[in-house]
Amino acid sequence: MRRSARRAKKIRIVIAVKESIKMVRAKNIITTVISLVMVITFGATASFGTPTVYKGYANPHSVISVEKLQGNFDEFVVVDFSKKESTLIKGALYIDRNKLFSKINGVKMMRASRETFERVLGEHGLTIDTPVVIYSDNDNKFAARFYWDLKALGQKDVRILDGGIEAWKAAGFDTVGKSVKLPTATYVARGQDYGTYADFDLIRDSTGEDGCVIVDTRTVKEYKKGRIPGAININFITALNKDMTFKTADELRAIYKDIPEDQMIVTYCLGGIRAAESWFVLSELLGFKNVKMYDGSWWEYEKMDGPIEK
Repeated sequence: MRRSARRAKKIRIVIAVKESIKMVRAKNIITTVISLVMVITFGATASFGTPTVYKGYANPHSVISVEKLQGNFDEFVVVDFSKKESTLIKGALYIDRNKLFSKINGVKMMRASRETFERVLGEHGLTIDTPVVIYSDNDNKFAARFYWDLKALGQKDVRILDGGIEAWKAAGFDTVGKSVKLPTATYVARGQDYGTYADFDLIRDSTGEDGCVIVDTRTVKEYKKGRIPGAININFITALNKDMTFKTADELRAIYKDIPEDQMIVTYCLGGIRAAESWFVLSELLGFKNVKMYDGSWWEYEKMDGPIEK
C-alpha cells in the first residue's frame, strides 16, 4: 500500500511538472507572438511589454520613417510641398506651397488666412480628418512650416516624413514625375489656433523679459550681422543628420540643453521657414510645452524697425 501511494505521488508530481512545462512553453509562445506584433507596430522593443518609441521622441506620431510609410502607404495622403512638381514619391499629392502664403504689410511668406487654407486644401481633396504625411525639398523645412500651419487649423493626424524624399529615394522606393489627383472635398478647419504663433508685438513686448527665450535659427554669419536683442543662436540644421533625418531625442536634448523648458520659447529666422523646423523639434520631438514661431521673422522685424543687437 505504501509503495502504491508513493508511486501515485510520483506520478502526480511528474504530471504536474509536465503541465508546468506546457504552460511555460505556451506563455513563451504568446510572449513571442506579442513581441513580434509590437516590433511590427512600433519598429522595435526594448523588452516585453515596453515598446521603444521612435528615436525617443515626445510625440512619435508627429514623424514617420520612410520604411513605415512604405509599408502603410494606403493609410495616408502623402503631400509634397516642394518648390516644383518634379520628382515625387509615387502616389503623392503635390500642392503648390506658394498658394498657402500671404503678403501682409509688405512682408512675404506670412501665414495665409483660414479661408485660403480651406479652399486650397479642399480643392486638392483633403479634409480636416485626412491622415496626412508631408514632405518637401530644401532640407524638408517647408514640411515643418506646413505642419505648423495644419496643426493650427486643427488637423489631428499630421506627420513629417523623416528625411523627406531623399531618404525615400535612398531606401530604393518608387518615385514618379506627376502628382496624383484626388476628388475635391470640403475642408472645414476647427479654427485657427494662434497658441504657437508669435507676431511683432509679442516679440517687442517679450524682448529682455524674464520667462521668454528667443532662439535665432539662422546661420552664425546672419546672427552676427544683426539679431533680436538677447536671442540665442542655434542653427536649425544642427538638429538634422547628414541624410536630413532628425537626430535622436537624446542628441537633440544635448543641442538644446541651455533652453529652459519652463519658459516661453520663440523661434525665428529670415522668413519663418527654418524657424518652423526648430519649432517642430522643440515642440513635437522634445515636447516643450510653450513654443511659438515668429511668422514674420527677420523680414518683418527689420521692416518694423525693431531694436537690433550686433
